[in-house]
Amino acid sequence: NLAVFSELLSVASAALRRINFNEVKKLALFGDGIMAYIVYIVLTHDHPELDLTVFGIDQNKLALFKDAKTTTFEEYKGEKFDTLIECVGGKFSEDAINNMISLAIPGADLILMGVSEDKVLVNTRVVLDKGLSLKGVTRSTREDFIHASKIIQDKKSQEKLSIMVLSENKINSVIDIYRCYDEEINNKTKIGKNLLVW
Repeated sequence: NLAVFSELLSVASAALRRINFNEVKKLALFGDGIMAYIVYIVLTHDHPELDLTVFGIDQNKLALFKDAKTTTFEEYKGEKFDTLIECVGGKFSEDAINNMISLAIPGADLILMGVSEDKVLVNTRVVLDKGLSLKGVTRSTREDFIHASKIIQDKKSQEKLSIMVLSENKINSVIDIYRCYDEEINNKTKIGKNLLVW
């Protein structure tokens, strides 16, 4: 059942291919939802020694990022970052991106992964002053799916991924589908998915 996360793992892999990890000293991951957790899994699988800080707002969700430092933007008082990844999306992506810009060192790389249907205002003055690079990633390749399958086979990664399987639901009628969709819509506190079994 963990294979249902293959596509998300492949997108995370595609995003991380844009980073030269030989030059990364401090990496920040913004978001405490599913995509951020998936990126965290790939990061800790591929680069377990990485100095990683995860920024979020939900302490219960942040508690799942066990192999990283976790904080809120308001509480953070540490050094700035050379690489920052945004996995927030939606209406909060504007705040996340601008917070990333403020915490970036000159010449830093920012990877944007969160999807927003609305226009997002970005502080381009600071982007220009600091000489920041922004890269957007939402697609993956065959190579990324191959990497995702290797991650799924790794025991430590399996433990982290299994947390995201909130339930497995046998579908016998359209009523079962509606019930599962209602659970998904109302889930604001847990990272994961309710799986449908046909």
